Amino acid sequence: MSMTSFQQAWNLVGGFTWLGGTPNTDNGEFDDTTNRGKALGGDDHVKGNSNDNAIHGNGGNDLLRGMEGDDYLWGGIGNDILLGDEVNGPAGNDQLDGGTGEDVLAGGAGDDKLYGGDDDDLLIGGTGNDYMDGGDGNDVVLGGSDDDEIRGGHGDDVLVGQSGDDKIYGGTGTDFMVGGAGDDSLYGGAGYDTIAGNSGHDYINGGGGLDWLHGGSGDDTVRGGTGADTIFGGEGDDALLGERGRDQISGGEGSDNIQGGAHNDTIWGGDGDDRIEGNDNADSICGGEGDDLIWGDNADGQPAMGEASDTISGGDGNDTIYGGEDDDVVTGDDGEDLIYGGTGDDTLGGNDGDDTVHGGEGDDHIRGHQGNDELYGESGNDVMAGNRGDDYMDGGAGDDCMDGGAGDDDMYGGTGNDSMDGGDNDDWMDGGDGDDLLYGNTGNDIIYGDQGQETGGQDTLLGGYGDDQLFGGKDDDVLIADEGNDTLTGGADGDDFVFGHEAWDQGLHSKNTVIDDNVITDFDDDNSDRIVFHTDFEGTLSAAIQGDDVLISSSLGGSVLVEGLVSEMDGIDPSDPFFNEGNLIDFLTKTGEYGEDDGKGIIVFEDVHVEIPYCEPDDAETYCEEPRPENVCVKTPLDDTPIGNTTIYSTEQQIADWYVEQDANVSIVNDGSVLKICLLNEDQLTSL
Repeated sequence: MSMTSFQQAWNLVGGFTWLGGTPNTDNGEFDDTTNRGKALGGDDHVKGNSNDNAIHGNGGNDLLRGMEGDDYLWGGIGNDILLGDEVNGPAGNDQLDGGTGEDVLAGGAGDDKLYGGDDDDLLIGGTGNDYMDGGDGNDVVLGGSDDDEIRGGHGDDVLVGQSGDDKIYGGTGTDFMVGGAGDDSLYGGAGYDTIAGNSGHDYINGGGGLDWLHGGSGDDTVRGGTGADTIFGGEGDDALLGERGRDQISGGEGSDNIQGGAHNDTIWGGDGDDRIEGNDNADSICGGEGDDLIWGDNADGQPAMGEASDTISGGDGNDTIYGGEDDDVVTGDDGEDLIYGGTGDDTLGGNDGDDTVHGGEGDDHIRGHQGNDELYGESGNDVMAGNRGDDYMDGGAGDDCMDGGAGDDDMYGGTGNDSMDGGDNDDWMDGGDGDDLLYGNTGNDIIYGDQGQETGGQDTLLGGYGDDQLFGGKDDDVLIADEGNDTLTGGADGDDFVFGHEAWDQGLHSKNTVIDDNVITDFDDDNSDRIVFHTDFEGTLSAAIQGDDVLISSSLGGSVLVEGLVSEMDGIDPSDPFFNEGNLIDFLTKTGEYGEDDGKGIIVFEDVHVEIPYCEPDDAETYCEEPRPENVCVKTPLDDTPIGNTTIYSTEQQIADWYVEQDANVSIVNDGSVLKICLLNEDQLTSL
C-alpha cells in the first residue's frame, strides 16, 4: 500500500504553517489555524490540533502528536515517537512514518498507516483497520482490535495481529508472528519463521525456511512451504500441508486433512477422524484417535516420487489404511481396521480388533493379532499368521506360508504351493491349487488338499492332534492321520493314507506312531491307493472283515477301518475260511510272487517324513508419540528514556503501556522494561 509523500500531505492539509521550529530543542503546539510544520533539529515535542496536520520532525529524537484529525507525521532522522491520536481521544485516520532511527509509532483510533522505516521500530496500530509496515530492521508490530494489514519487511520481526481478521506478511528474516483473534492470513516468507494463528479460521503459509507453525483453535489451513517445517493444527478441523521439505505435522484435535508433500515426513493425526496422505518419499504416519483414512502415498493413485516405504500406525479407532508403493510397515492398532498393503514387500499387522488386511502385490508379512481377522495375501509369496481369534485367511496367488494360531480359523491357500498350520482349536483348511502342505496341529480340524479346483496338486495333509477330517481332492495326495480319531478321504487319483510318521519341526526331529482309531472312506484300488504304516508297525497288524469294511488293528494300539474295501477289492471273499485275521493281513500286505495273485500289497511299511510348516511373519513395529507444542515467547526491551522536550507520553514504556491492546488469545506482558509476547495464552497451554 502506497504512503502519501510529505509534500503531498503538506499540500493536502493547507492552512497556516507552524514557524516555531528551530535548530534547537523545541516544544510547540499548533493553534486552531495552524495545520502544518517542521522541526528543524534537536529533540522536539510538536503537538498538532483537531485539524488534519502534517508534521515533520527532521533531525533529533522527536515526539510528534497528531491529536484529532487525519494527520501525517514524519519522524525523520533519530529515535522518534509518533502518536496519531491521544489515548482514548477522538479517532483520526493518520499516517505515521518513522524514517531512520529506532522509532515508536502508535496509530491510536482510526484507520492508520504506519511505516517504521530503517532500524528497529515499535509499531502499535490501535483500533481501526490499520496498515503497518516495519520496513528495514528488527521491528515489533502490534495490530489492534480491527482488520489490520501488517508487513514485517526486512529483518527479524515480531508481528502480532491481535483481534480482527488480519493479514500479516513476515517478509525476509526470521519472524515471530501471531494472528490473535479473528480469521487471519499469515505469510512467513523467507527465513526461519515462528507463526501461530490463535483463535479463528486462519490461513498460514510458512514460505521458505525451517518454520514452526501452529494453527490454534478454529478450522485452519496451514502450508509449510519449502524447508523442513514443524506444523501443529491445534483445535478444529484443519487442512495441513507440509509441501516441500522433511516436515513434522501434528493435527491435534478435530478431524483434519493432512498432506505430507515431498520428502520424508512425520505425521500425527491426533484426535478426530483424520484424512492423511503421506504423498512422496518414505513417511512415518500415526493416525491417533478417531476413525482415520490414511494413504502412505497419494490418494489419487499418482506414483510417489522417490523411495516410498512408509511406516503407518492407525492408532485408536476404525481406520482405513493404504500403504501404497514400496515396502511399507503398517499396524491397525485398536479398532476394526481395513488395511491395504499395496505394491511392495509389506509388513502388516491388524493388532487389536476385528481387522481386514490385504497384502496386495509383493511378498508380504501379515499378522492379525487380536480379534477375528480377515487376512488376504493376494499376489506374492506371503507369510501370514492369524494369531488370536477366529480368523479367515486367504493366501491368494503365490507360494504362501500361513499359521492360523489360536481360534477356530478358516484358511484357504489359493494358487501356488502353500504351507499351512492351523494352530490351536478347530480349523477349516483348503490348500487350493498347487502342491500344498497342510498341518491341522491341535483341535478337531477339517482339511482339504483342494475342493474341485482344476489343478488340485499333490498335497500332503497332516491332521495333528485331535479328531480330524482329511480330504485329499484331486491328484496324488498324502494323508497323514497323526494322533486322534481321524477320517481320511483321498479323493481322485492315487493317494497314500499314512499312519505313523516322522517329522522335522524347526530342525528338531520327532517320531509319532500313535494312531488311535481312524477311518478311510474311499480307498480305491484302481487308482493305486496305498495304506502306509510306519516301519515300527511291521509284525503288529491284524485284519478282520466287518461287513463290507475291513478293520486293521495293531498290537501297539490303534486301528484303521477301511470302508467298502471288501466290495472294492477283487479277491476278498468273506465266506472263504482262508480270510481269517492272520491270512487277511498277509493278503493285504503281500504282493503276487512268480506271477501268482496271492496278495494285493495295498499295505506297505515306510517311514514317511514331513516338514512341519513354520510360518512366522515379521512383526509390524510402529512407534507413535505425538509431540506437544511448547509455548514460544520473545522479549523486546523498552527504553525508559524520555523522547522530545516533554515528559508526557515520552518513553517507550509509557507508549507500550497505554497503547497496546490486550487480546485474550495472545499473551502480551509489559513488565516495565520488557515487552514479552508469547504465541499461546494460558488457556491454550492448559489444553495442550
